[in-house]
Amino acid sequence: MPERERTKAGARREESAAEPPALQRQAGNAGIERRPEVAPRIWLLPTANGGWWAVPEETDALKLAAALCAQAPVLLCPDLKAIPEADARGAAKAQVAALIRGQRSAVVSRLVQRTLFGVALFAGAPLSLLFTGDYGLWHLSVVVAAVATGAGVFLLGVMPLGAALVKWNSLRIDAEGAVLRGELAHSPLAERLAQALRLRSTLPTHQRGEVPDAELLDARAYSKLIEDGVTTREELGVLGSSVAACLKLDAAGWQHRKTLIIAKDAGLDLETTIFYRDVAGATAELRLEQAFTA
Repeated sequence: MPERERTKAGARREESAAEPPALQRQAGNAGIERRPEVAPRIWLLPTANGGWWAVPEETDALKLAAALCAQAPVLLCPDLKAIPEADARGAAKAQVAALIRGQRSAVVSRLVQRTLFGVALFAGAPLSLLFTGDYGLWHLSVVVAAVATGAGVFLLGVMPLGAALVKWNSLRIDAEGAVLRGELAHSPLAERLAQALRLRSTLPTHQRGEVPDAELLDARAYSKLIEDGVTTREELGVLGSSVAACLKLDAAGWQHRKTLIIAKDAGLDLETTIFYRDVAGATAELRLEQAFTA
């Protein structure tokens, strides 16, 4: 092997060895290709009541956790001076934990269902002998088959889910630790969103819509942001998709859900929910325009 390649290979081994073994293990177990040169990004978007809403660009819980286990995230915020680091990291940590807990809850639900089913087969069938008093060959054969099926449910259904539950807990702990080490970075797009939300919150109802570009009311306003160099079409598209996923606007039948329900599920106030719903809608419109003009 040429000396230059040996040097590069040695450097890669040193970088890998420098990482905590727990992080290497979690990223490998997740089955996600590790790309430490690309840090995951989490947007810290302002709310109308003065709080912060954390929106990770990767909204798949498993992929997000694996990325965070590989490298600490970049926390994009409107103004580095306006948001305390503890608040920023706390908001991001809470959102990441909520995503992972959602997956963990689904695992727990399936675990309980399969456990009850296995117990019913494993213990219910032998008990039926006591209640019926029927010890015939046919009945004994049914009982043995039920017990064997119950054992299979435990071995093939319950135990893997138990291992998955332990894995999710471990991923959550490592991911939360990575978020607390995240680096805050200023984002011109986040700052522009903060200005628009602040303007909307202070305008009287009868004056809303008079300055659509300043309020970021439609796709044309966001196109102007791209033209002015505030953001790129790609960045805006990723943020819009992430916002839609966090508000569950990508779920089937979301149009029939009341805005109050959407706000409650996302843990946001009504004004903030309407604003970011408009963000998701405008970016989706931009993607459609790009698809038709490409």
